[in-house]
Amino acid sequence: MVKRVLGASLVAAAIVLFLAGCGGHPVVMDEAEIVGEWVSSGPNDEIASLTFAGDGTFSYTGMPKGLFCAEGFDHRIMPDDWAEPDSSSGTWRMSQVEAVSLPLKLIGGTTGCGTAGQFTERDDSIALTLTFGRLDEGSPELRFHQQSG
Repeated sequence: MVKRVLGASLVAAAIVLFLAGCGGHPVVMDEAEIVGEWVSSGPNDEIASLTFAGDGTFSYTGMPKGLFCAEGFDHRIMPDDWAEPDSSSGTWRMSQVEAVSLPLKLIGGTTGCGTAGQFTERDDSIALTLTFGRLDEGSPELRFHQQSG
């Protein structure tokens, strides 16, 4: 039991360091701060929009096809992946466990669909990085910023 907890803690710490290296330091967000529209841009100015509602639901549009249900999506996101945008919805929640490296969980309406996310701050700006599929260095990621309202 102790080995499992230690192993999980080491993996969590590695993911935090990996994400922090992507720009900024991890921050804790209140659920109310998350509500609203977050956007990400593709290589040809495509826009992926992720909207969080206060009732614990979310919807997205413009996401690279197949990414959210990343079973088999085992590569970095390439320009061609944006050619067929996808849309869907589901529920979201924040993990309340101390030292969780990816505190945001998105659960899709389809079994096996979902992702985890981390909020980071850099230069007084908050970003949301979603990591899809396997949680390792090869996992595809999208970085979002909150749309000003």
